Amino acid sequence: MFFDIGGTELLVIVIVTILVVGPKDLPKLLRAVGQFVGKARRMAGEFQTQFNAALREAEREADLEDASKSIADLKSLNPVTNIKDEIKKSIEDAGNPAAAKPAPKAIESASDEPGPASAEPAPMPLVEAPDAEPQPEEPIKTGAAGKQTPSGEGP
Repeated sequence: MFFDIGGTELLVIVIVTILVVGPKDLPKLLRAVGQFVGKARRMAGEFQTQFNAALREAEREADLEDASKSIADLKSLNPVTNIKDEIKKSIEDAGNPAAAKPAPKAIESASDEPGPASAEPAPMPLVEAPDAEPQPEEPIKTGAAGKQTPSGEGP
């Protein structure tokens, strides 16, 4: 039963209540006790509902916090942001020559000859314009029919 009260103990409580309150006021007392128990149950139910709602809200906030951390982590992995940061750093370094990195050493010549490498690179060969016609190694002779043939070949 309620509060581990046995049958004999409950009988004693009922007899004492009837003697103290009287049989005339007993129905009013039982109605008041019933209303009090009903209010207590409703208050307990409301408290439990509010507690569960607060717990769900705390879980949502924790989930939102985790999601915002995940988004921040993803933003830090954004290659565009990293590229922008590197460009800004390069621009700042270009504007401040003292903070600029030293230039890499000149590439030494790959020849097997001993001796110091020249500080100036070898001149590049001249290249003809791309629309120029190629020059043959041997002079071209014209044959009897007016066709051009390389030297050494007959018509």
